[in-house]
Amino acid sequence: MNRIVVAIAALGLLASSADAQQIICARKAGQLLLRLGTCRKHETQVNVADLEGNDPGDKGPKGDKGDKGDPGPFVQTLPSGQMLRGVYEGSGDAQGSPTTAADSTLDIQALFAFPLAAAPTGVHFIPSGGTPPADCPGTVSDPKAAPGHLCVYEKVASNRASVCVLDPLDYATCGTANRFGFGIYFTAVGTGFIADTGTWAVTAP
Repeated sequence: MNRIVVAIAALGLLASSADAQQIICARKAGQLLLRLGTCRKHETQVNVADLEGNDPGDKGPKGDKGDKGDPGPFVQTLPSGQMLRGVYEGSGDAQGSPTTAADSTLDIQALFAFPLAAAPTGVHFIPSGGTPPADCPGTVSDPKAAPGHLCVYEKVASNRASVCVLDPLDYATCGTANRFGFGIYFTAVGTGFIADTGTWAVTAP
């Protein structure tokens, strides 16, 4: 039910004779006033029932289920400016083969969920506790990369010496990757357990 707010023209109405009937009068401007007995000139008496809202009707029946929409297009390449993020982890046992422990290596590969239109032009490895470059404005817990860049954030390293991030289809040049993913090549400090974990981010150019 709608609430009705009515202005009282004069406080004297409250003390008027109980025999006088209180009515609601409307001015042409739309203002509602409480009067005793009759409305004044240029006012119209209002039926209180007309001010009350109607009771809501019964709830209508549920509509039919709509047709299933067409499937969205499959992403062929990651749109420019969009970022992918992930984790990497690898471990092994450095046996010193073929000659020394430093010859033992650990290889890790990471694949992008969606291919890039082109390989990243900047590839960065941020060692644990290291300071990221400007094109890697994130952290190991919140990895980020500037457009066209791949940033690898190391979290934990064990018995790890040198690091090389490279294109796994090339495996010849450090600081590279391809549009589908990247590899990381580690050498061991000495014999025994070797491991490395971290996160990465790449942003489409």
